[in-house]
Amino acid sequence: MTAVLTGHEHQLVHQMDAVDELLTRTADPHHRRILLNFRQHVLLEVAGRHHEFLTPAMMAAEPVYRLGEGRANIVLTGLEEIGRFYDEVRRAEALVLWTTALRPAVADWGFAAEAWFHRQLPGRFLARTGADVDDPAATYLVSCRAAFIWPYDEQGRLEGEHVYEDPGSVTTRKLTPAEVIPPGRAAELLAPVIAAHPGPG
Repeated sequence: MTAVLTGHEHQLVHQMDAVDELLTRTADPHHRRILLNFRQHVLLEVAGRHHEFLTPAMMAAEPVYRLGEGRANIVLTGLEEIGRFYDEVRRAEALVLWTTALRPAVADWGFAAEAWFHRQLPGRFLARTGADVDDPAATYLVSCRAAFIWPYDEQGRLEGEHVYEDPGSVTTRKLTPAEVIPPGRAAELLAPVIAAHPGPG
């Protein structure tokens, strides 16, 4: 018998529904490669399987990430530096995230969307960023509006992530233990969703 998903688990599993729906209306082969690349990249990232998309098949040789969070802006260049970033976030158990109200668009140059962005973050991780948390041992849900602009090359490979958060929309809430999705549970839930499409090949 299949276990009933909690509210956050349901959002995690269904965060790519809008992309799946757009795929049903997209015939252009290049646009489809972009959408499948974006879909698999996000799901593999949250499942802690980032090494599966840090490959020449899915990413350009010198991708550039521009991640804007409030006044802070992180710039990462190249597969090696980006890989170290994902390794650090995974070790911090800060990879579990999902979007809601995702509104995607695809064009020859790449992918863009706006959505509510929800990150499940350990209190100790937030404390290191300067956030005011009352319990470093707890887990928090940080939500905000965000825009995603991801350029792609002619082969449908990711050239970078440009992510810009709206600082005025940020909310932070301490989760109860029952609400927390452990990284292993996230990977388990997303495995069949990732397998539902073979990827951007």
